[in-house]
Amino acid sequence: MAMQIVSHAQRGRELVASKDIGVGELIFTEKAYACCPSNAAIVNKTHCFLCTSSLSNNNESKQQPPLPVFCSGCNRPFCSRECASSIVHELECKMITLIAEATILHKADLSTIFLIFRCIILQNIDEKGWTDVSSLANHREMHTKKWLDQFVSVSLELKRMLTEITNASTTPTEKTETPDFPFLDSDLFTLIACIIDVNAFAALSPFTYSPIATG
Repeated sequence: MAMQIVSHAQRGRELVASKDIGVGELIFTEKAYACCPSNAAIVNKTHCFLCTSSLSNNNESKQQPPLPVFCSGCNRPFCSRECASSIVHELECKMITLIAEATILHKADLSTIFLIFRCIILQNIDEKGWTDVSSLANHREMHTKKWLDQFVSVSLELKRMLTEITNASTTPTEKTETPDFPFLDSDLFTLIACIIDVNAFAALSPFTYSPIATG
């Protein structure tokens, strides 16, 4: 392998070249456990909401549906029916609008909040993936309280919204206790936020070098 992981007293872990690397040489590939389009790509709907592929329809085959394919539940754009009907989106679809509202209200980063949610979803669909992600370095102690508080605020706002929706859909006799949403636990939310901040990579456009996704 052309790279190796080393530890630096000030910078922490880093990748350094273990041999000369040629221009354009592929160093390594890695599949993301979770990814999400950038804020600009979400707003402009330029990339698949699941796999982040470009939605420029260069496929002239009449057998493929025209891009993008929109989800009937949340109106997010996808590159294929497979992405639109994936288990990840099935679990997140009804939360999309709530996540966006809570994120905007507390001025957090929309792409990061969606990515946090997708990492947490791994608990239900990919046990090994969740174990790998949740055990990554997080350096929580190095993040400021102000930075951490934005994620606490978003998780609490989502809990409040879901509680209101749940209470509104049940009769007084059915309301036995306050509903609990463990996937929105504030400590869990901030832990994943720190893990993403330390370990995630931004995918850049090959033309403008602007971010198109994070994973």
